[in-house]
Formats: sequence, C-alpha cells, structure tokens
Amino acid sequence: MVAAKRWPAKLLLVFLSLIFALLVAEAALRIVGYSNPYFYTFEDEMGWMLRPNTSGWFRKEGAAYVRINSAGLRDREHTLQKPANTYRIAIVGDSFAEALQVPFEQTFWHLLESKLTNCPALAGRQIEVLNFGVSNYGTAQELIALRTRVWAYAPDMIVLAFTPANDVRNNSRALEGDELRPYFIYQGDQLVADMSFRDVPAHRQKLTRLNNALYTAINHSRLLQLLNAIREARQTRRIAAQQQARGDAAESGVEDQSFMPPKEQTWQEAWRVTEAIIAQMNSEVRAHNAKFLVVSVTYGPQVHPDASVRTAYAQRLGGPDLFYPGRRLEALGTRAGFPVLDLAPPFQAYAAEHHTPLHGFGQTLNLGHWNQAGHELASDLIAQRICTLLQRP
Repeated sequence: MVAAKRWPAKLLLVFLSLIFALLVAEAALRIVGYSNPYFYTFEDEMGWMLRPNTSGWFRKEGAAYVRINSAGLRDREHTLQKPANTYRIAIVGDSFAEALQVPFEQTFWHLLESKLTNCPALAGRQIEVLNFGVSNYGTAQELIALRTRVWAYAPDMIVLAFTPANDVRNNSRALEGDELRPYFIYQGDQLVADMSFRDVPAHRQKLTRLNNALYTAINHSRLLQLLNAIREARQTRRIAAQQQARGDAAESGVEDQSFMPPKEQTWQEAWRVTEAIIAQMNSEVRAHNAKFLVVSVTYGPQVHPDASVRTAYAQRLGGPDLFYPGRRLEALGTRAGFPVLDLAPPFQAYAAEHHTPLHGFGQTLNLGHWNQAGHELASDLIAQRICTLLQRP
C-alpha cells in the first residue's frame, strides 16, 4: 500500500520536472534570440496572406528579422488614407517582392523611396512605397489582391513584380497541381476567376479555429518554433532528395519551359491566361486613373556572372539566350499599351562586368532570391524607369 501511494507522487515529480525543463528550454531560446515564427495565415480570397503583427527571424535563405505590420504586409505601418502631397506606389508580387531574405532597409521597394526623391517629376512630394508581395503568389492572386486589398490605399502607381521562373506555372492548374489557390480560366472568350479552392476540405480545415490556435501557439512559443523548424528541415531534405532522384532542375519551383517558347498546349494556355491576367490588371489600373509598370525580375542562371554557365543553360534549353519571358512581356506591353522593364539584360551585364552574384547567400550564390546587391541594383533600375515614365506628358 505504501509503495502504491508513492506512484502518484513520483508521477507528479516527473511531470513537474518535465514542465520545469520545458520552461528552461523556452527561456534559453528567448535569451539567445531564437525565433522561427509561422508568417502566414489562410483566407478565402488569395488562399493565404502574411499573418498580421508577426515578427521573428527568417533564416531559410539569407538572414533577416522580419516584421509583418497590422495589415498583413511585410512593411512598416501605413495609413489607409493617403497623406496629403504624397505619391503612392504599390508593389504587387510574390516572394521577390516579399523579400524575407534581406533586412527591411535593404529591400528594393524601401530603397525606392529615397532614390525617387531626386526625380524632377516628384519634386516637392513625399514618396511612399507599399509592399503587397506574398510568397508563392501567382499573377492570378496578385490581381485578386489588387482588387481586394491594394485599391483601398489609393495608390498612384502599381508595379507588378513578375517572376518568369514560376509565375506562368502558378497561373495554370494543370501545371501547378495545387487545388488550394485561386486561378483564372477562360469560359468561352471571357476570363473569369476560379475560386473553387474555397470548397476544398483541406482549405476549409486550414480556416478552423483549431488550426489557427495551433499556429498562434507556435508563434508564441520559441520551443514550438524550434520543433517546427526541425520538421520543416526534414521535409525540405526529403523534397530535395526526391527532386535529385528525378533529376529535376537545381532550383526548386523553377520550370525550364518558362525560358523558351512554349511547345506543349498546357504551357501555351498558361501563357495565354497569364497575359490576359496582366492585360486585365492594366485595364483596371487605368480605370483607377493610376499608372502601371510591369517589372520582370530575374532568375539566377539568367544573370550568372560566368558567361559559360549562362551559355550552357541556354544551350540545354535549346534557345539562343535566357531572355524569352522578358521579350514576350514587352510584346504584350506594346500591344496592350503599358510599359515593361525586363531586369534580366541589365542584371546580366552588371554581374558580368563586376563579377558580382546578384542572387543567393553563402553556399547558394547565384541561386534563389536577390541578395543585398540584387536589391540595390533593382531599386536603381526601377527608380530610373519610374522617373522616366512620370516625366512623359
């Protein structure tokens, strides 16, 4: 009987010891400054967006302490009403615009504000750049974001950051294979939004209180963030191993066919829909009496400092160079009447002349997203183009 009575006491001691150890681990992680929050939340328009009022370190590529503002933007706080004597520019795009890889002060959209102060067409006015970029968005989601989020801020200019490496694929259900995002499709000659993802059980489950409570708990506990980081790292290694076994491209999420004229019908249709979405965006921007600029961002092998690497990649694809997406966008802009800035040619020239990688960090130079040098160069080129556009009558 005495031994039996001791068991509850022992169990209580074990339980209290475990709680103490977890609290010590939590405190230690906070003291060393560790964080790995979940930056996204789910909703019924774009499928997902940045989670408002979330902050922490992003170290999956580069390293930056990231703050998401109260409106769910990777940006500082902005008033909904545009301040007097202010020229507002809204950046719409995917992870290249979101730019979690570099500190806020080094992002191209933040640098734009200071670089446009020297533009004669904006003399005497404040420049305010708002960043609506969200990782993994396709052009379909960016058009929906324009309608549901961006216009409330009354911007004077919309800059669409188009990512040729994956945006065309993102806009095709057949190519993307993702049922949890919106698309645009043709019904006859009409381009219409396909929002059927809202009814997919997996999406409905993501919107439950239980799921939201789980991510809230993760974002409040450094220990849970560490465990989640371990889970994500294992998942990333598993995917990388599967891609290597299949012989996939070196960069996950990149489709070689984006950089050559489409031969398959699915790619032809993906380009057709993508061009229609951009043209529709241009029409809606005009209807709001704003200006529109499409900026085609770059892909590492396009702008590799070593010409032999670029040539080998182009030859493998069977094309003369890697500039097909930019040329196609420029042709669309000519037909539809909007300007296009293809960053690939000037990025390539700069990287070759200065022997400077503009993509990647550490062991992944020339892959992935822009590093500090890439953001700096992009801000220079975009500021120059915007100023030129504003000086035209």
